[in-house]
Amino acid sequence: LDVRAGEPPPEPERAASPREQELAQSIDLVQRAQAGDEAALNRLFARYQERLHRIARIRMGVQLREVMESMDLVQQVNEVALRKLSTFERREHAGIVHWLAKILENQMMDARKGLRAQK
Repeated sequence: LDVRAGEPPPEPERAASPREQELAQSIDLVQRAQAGDEAALNRLFARYQERLHRIARIRMGVQLREVMESMDLVQQVNEVALRKLSTFERREHAGIVHWLAKILENQMMDARKGLRAQK
């Protein structure tokens, strides 16, 4: 133990919480996917797939559910996210989920517009 006179001992490093670890992993996956790592992209989409699927099932509504599957919407989100990934700027963990959920909302709005146009 090396304690210099007049200096407090350094703070012990605290272990990262599971949420902080998940955030760090997600950030790493986003950065690697933006650099062209297809495996990282697949892992990123897999990480958020169930969350997006739950959001889709909850938010779709009866009319949309009659003509499409919630998982089809999630796949559309992945396609859009893939095209827009280079422009994504992560500020916090919730930002990743929010970004994907916003794409999902836009896909549902487009699908609803398509339904109204068919009528």
